[in-house]
Amino acid sequence: MKTKFQIGQQVRSKISKEPYYSGYAGNPVVTITPDMVGTIGAINVPAVRGSKPYFHCVDYVIPDVFSGNPIHGNNVWRASFHEDEIELVK
Repeated sequence: MKTKFQIGQQVRSKISKEPYYSGYAGNPVVTITPDMVGTIGAINVPAVRGSKPYFHCVDYVIPDVFSGNPIHGNNVWRASFHEDEIELVK
């Protein structure tokens, strides 16, 4: 699938969305909002379900909000977005 996005580009979402593992197994509930800047981590990922065949993964660093045990310092949260749900940061 042809896309205007490339891995490493900075983007903003046009919608609010919970990232993967938000609220799961003791993780805090996190919401990605349109004012947050993320980095494209993967493009054209095949979708298993839904009406659109591909999505993009965007990584967000959220200081002091950890996924998993805080001793590991993982403050990167990944969310999936369709092409029309994100825009490049200019």
